[in-house]
Amino acid sequence: MASLFLGGLAHLLRDPRQLPLIAFNLFLVFLTGLAMAQLPRVALAQGTPEALYGLVPAAWSLGETLGYLLSGRMGSVPGVMAALGLRLLGLALILLPFPFLVLGVLVHGVGLALGAVHLASLRQRLAPPALLGRTVAGANALLLLGGFLGTLVAGGIGQNPLTPVRAALALGVLLIPTGLWALKSVGR
Repeated sequence: MASLFLGGLAHLLRDPRQLPLIAFNLFLVFLTGLAMAQLPRVALAQGTPEALYGLVPAAWSLGETLGYLLSGRMGSVPGVMAALGLRLLGLALILLPFPFLVLGVLVHGVGLALGAVHLASLRQRLAPPALLGRTVAGANALLLLGGFLGTLVAGGIGQNPLTPVRAALALGVLLIPTGLWALKSVGR
């Protein structure tokens, strides 16, 4: 059983078209873990009234739902780039006080879901049918690890709860060329 999983993971990491996509997706998931690990502290630091804190997770959930609904309305490549833009806009809004923070969480959630759908779609399109399930499993394992590492880093640098969000936003802007490189690799 483990050899099947490892075979799919090995294919994913050896395929010159898959590797840039999984690397880009891994960076995105890491940044989400980094930015959102301390979301309750961020929300309170940004002036969210405790009685209204429930709006924050509700906005994230609604944003992801909207992102999944929107994903069918655009192609994969424009969807990935739109997702990155929405995630960065969302992070920028999270750095603003309440109620903009809630809007930022919603926008980030839209970008998160939109990107997840389109990146998975691109990876699945490139996987050989015989390895499809294994490469999906391998990608999911890597992405879970990336999110976990992002939350660990956020805990390490997060005395001020806004520091991880600022770091994620700055790294996300630097990630734009990586996204373009990853999407270009799909065309090969």
